[in-house]
Amino acid sequence: MARKAGTDREQTRRQLLQSALQEFTDNGYEKASLRTISANAGVTTGALYFFFRDKEDLLAQCVSPLTDYVLQTLQDYAAGEEYDKDASYRMSCRLLERVEECPQEVSILLHHRDLPLVIRFYDDVIEQLDRRHHKLFERNGADLTILNQTTLHWTSHLELESFLQIISHQTEGSDVKKQLRNMLWFMQGGIDELLERSR
Repeated sequence: MARKAGTDREQTRRQLLQSALQEFTDNGYEKASLRTISANAGVTTGALYFFFRDKEDLLAQCVSPLTDYVLQTLQDYAAGEEYDKDASYRMSCRLLERVEECPQEVSILLHHRDLPLVIRFYDDVIEQLDRRHHKLFERNGADLTILNQTTLHWTSHLELESFLQIISHQTEGSDVKKQLRNMLWFMQGGIDELLERSR
């Protein structure tokens, strides 16, 4: 029999999040059962609704430690003044380290890209990358009528998709970092060529 939410609310919330992460990872969002999540956390379904509005809110709270970190890191990167390849690599490695600490959250974000909250997350990532690319192009004297918003947006999508491909297909940490560096060299070479042709 499920026990009611205990006096330690934070512990109950953590147990629900841990149970939900496992359920979402094992069964996907659509098939995940709030009743099963509650039972595995040792609480009633009513206790779950005390902490979370609905299934989407529960999922959002499950992935927010990762998504918040990613967006803050990208926001800091977009606002930064360093525009060399090493700055991009350092930022990518920080994201990679966090990704490696959150395999269930990463799995959810990779396999549920059609969910509205995941779509919003990826849109926010692209927005931060767009800002960074705009500053990079502007700072390097690019003609922004040639390297316009469409080009900026395209390079942001290319960078995001490349990162996602790398983390979803690599298992060894050192090999992932090598692939990240290769991807960044490739991206930088293309950006350098675009900058040269736009001057």
